[in-house]
Amino acid sequence: MIKETLYRRLRYRRDCMTPPPGFAWPEISNGQLVMAMSPQPRHQLTAKLVSRQLDAQVPEGLFSFGATDTDDESLGTLRIGSSRLLQ
Repeated sequence: MIKETLYRRLRYRRDCMTPPPGFAWPEISNGQLVMAMSPQPRHQLTAKLVSRQLDAQVPEGLFSFGATDTDDESLGTLRIGSSRLLQ
């Protein structure tokens, strides 16, 4: 099975899930769904501080957001990042 087809199947299953209490949404890595515990407040504080630093430096019209999906079907990878820039 090619990587993109496996990725699409995993992405569909992920999107149909509801994570158990205390767990974050799964990431996709190396052809597997990977679940981890939800970030703790200290991690959330760090993400907020990074987001504030990004907001002060990015060009007009770009914004940083926390806990957003960043995926690349051709790599077969989906990550839940701390910050991401969007237009």
